[in-house]
Amino acid sequence: MQPKSEFLYAAYFCEENIWQLANAMQSSSAKIVFISNQERQCALWNQRLASPGKSVVWDYHVVLLEENQGSWLVYDFDSVLAWGVSLQQYLIHTFGQSVDAIFQPQFRMLAATEFLTNFQSDRRHMRDRNGRWLKPPPDWPVISNGSGHNLDQFIDMEDAAPGEVYDLMQITEQFAQNNVAT
Repeated sequence: MQPKSEFLYAAYFCEENIWQLANAMQSSSAKIVFISNQERQCALWNQRLASPGKSVVWDYHVVLLEENQGSWLVYDFDSVLAWGVSLQQYLIHTFGQSVDAIFQPQFRMLAATEFLTNFQSDRRHMRDRNGRWLKPPPDWPVISNGSGHNLDQFIDMEDAAPGEVYDLMQITEQFAQNNVAT
């Protein structure tokens, strides 16, 4: 995998960053993971925007997994962990702290090919009530086939959107213990 700096990136647009990464990779084995929960408040450690030793609370976050020699590697543009860290290490260092139930993550995992085909965002979630940008948008065009915006379906862990939903224990047992589940 090329260095992180060689891929398109826009701060605060993790879903689009990962879409761009998946599109550049064109990997048949890559997986996309949406991280959120019903409260849309997940505590993540070792994120670039967090103070050292502190967590940041995201409403959602998106990363890419790639299979490599029997284990999964995580690509997270916003993590201070290695680019391509093992899933096991990523889960330990990103979610390993004890937190209240309200901040516990859930994970929606789907094939990157399915994500590239189905995901759409017109970026409405990044505008305030008056239509002003909350954060500067990416320079690239919106990701859409003309029918709108379905980001919320991927974030809502109770929605029937593509992919399977796991809690932290389930994703650790099924994907982070040096076995590649498909």
